[in-house]
Amino acid sequence: MLGLDIHTLSFIAMVTSVLLAVGLQFVNRIISNDSSLRLWTAGTTANGAAYILLAARGVIPDLLSIVVANTALVIGTSFLYFGNRRFRGLSDEPPWYWILAAIAA
Repeated sequence: MLGLDIHTLSFIAMVTSVLLAVGLQFVNRIISNDSSLRLWTAGTTANGAAYILLAARGVIPDLLSIVVANTALVIGTSFLYFGNRRFRGLSDEPPWYWILAAIAA
C-alpha cells in the first residue's frame, strides 16, 4: 500500500489552499457583490496563510508557527462555514466562532 508521510500531506494541503485562495481572489475581483464569495475568499486566504506558517515550523518562532497558525485555521474554517450559510440564505448565528478562536489561541 502506498504510504504518504505527514510532511507530504501537509505540503499538498498548503499548495491546494494557497492556489484556491489565489483563484478566489481573482473571482472576487470579478464578482464583487457576492458576500458569500468574500467570506470564502477570506476563509481560504486564512487557511492558506495558516498552512504556510505551519510549514515554516522550526524556522519562525513557535508563537507564529503554532498559536497563530492554529488560530488562523479556526478563523478560516469559520469564515468558510459562514460563507456557506450565507450562500444558502440561512440566517447568521451567534458569534460562537470567536470563542473557538480564543480557545485555539
